[in-house]
Amino acid sequence: PWLDLSTIPTWDRIAGWYLDMSEGQIEMTPDVTAKAEELVQDCETDEEKIAAIFDFVANSINYESVPFFQTAYVPRLPGEVLQDGFGDCKDKSCLMITMLKTVGIDDLHFALVTPGAPSGRPFLPSPRFNHAIVCRKSWDGDMTWYDPTYEMAEPNQVPGYLGGTLALVIDDDTISLSVIPRENVGDWPYSSRAELEIATEGTAEISLTEDYQQIDQVAALRQRLDGEDEDELVSYMSRNLAIRYPGVMVDSVRVEGMEPGQGKLQVRTDFQVPDFGYVDQGILSVKFPWSSQLASVYGTVAADRHRETLLDLNALALCENDEVTLTLPESIRMERLPEGVSLVWKGCEYTTTYTETTGGMVATRTLNIEGSLVSLKNYPDFKAWFDKVRRDLDMSL
Repeated sequence: PWLDLSTIPTWDRIAGWYLDMSEGQIEMTPDVTAKAEELVQDCETDEEKIAAIFDFVANSINYESVPFFQTAYVPRLPGEVLQDGFGDCKDKSCLMITMLKTVGIDDLHFALVTPGAPSGRPFLPSPRFNHAIVCRKSWDGDMTWYDPTYEMAEPNQVPGYLGGTLALVIDDDTISLSVIPRENVGDWPYSSRAELEIATEGTAEISLTEDYQQIDQVAALRQRLDGEDEDELVSYMSRNLAIRYPGVMVDSVRVEGMEPGQGKLQVRTDFQVPDFGYVDQGILSVKFPWSSQLASVYGTVAADRHRETLLDLNALALCENDEVTLTLPESIRMERLPEGVSLVWKGCEYTTTYTETTGGMVATRTLNIEGSLVSLKNYPDFKAWFDKVRRDLDMSL
């Protein structure tokens, strides 16, 4: 059910109201100007200047929500935010916009959003937003989005929670909401490759390489792993892998792509698992080490037989690709390949394939969950598809 009431007739009223309020806070003081000029002194293009200032505001100004400063809507003065070294979303956005104005780039604007709000539900004009980001509008109407609240982020990638969200760009031309598109972050936002060698007694040596390109995960991992030495990385991965593999022993961890601007973060982990498989009457049983992040959302769907509210697939959006190269012990031979599956529901797809090799097989898995809202009528069909995917991920071979 959706009941929307508003006494405000058009979106340009809201944009004009916030424009008046926020423009008054954009003060190009000497300290703000000096810092901006220092940051861009080696930059040649506008894009390089935006990236340099975005990097500073995102990583050097701490995100803090301090409710006793002014109001929920009015940004603090940029000079105060720069001096204090912290601010909330509207404060950091205001500082970024102001610093870019001081170096001659004035086509960036505030944009008001509500992360997680379904894009498929239009609503009437009102100041119902709870997050401020930055939008750059080019002369031909193209928009580039920046969220400076994210540490260790990229300047031109939209966090997943903003993809598909409705945004109100604060400028004189705004008459309606804009949809923030999902970013194309490469072939697969998350992919993994595992080389898996099983010994006769069921122990396994695994080399797992994971590639992250979705900026939410990249930024979070960069923050978590920043400054860790190899022993600390081994300890961190041991705790993570122990959930899936009790008794795991991590030998080494290597991380590449820690600095913003490199786009992709890669983590390679070499580890041993004592009871990966077991042999019963000459048959080896193993559960494939799929590295799906789907487990974290099982409860959202798997526990509900029926729903009273719509299911928003934007919150579940996943795009994953796994490849596992399996080497069997010499005493075990391949009798026949497992049967792959292809499970499709509207724009959601899950597939597995198996190919025999000299010493074992190569298995691949792809998962795409796309779409907006699942109606109450369609939910049973979606849940049936989801449960088949979940069972296949957990199946022993």
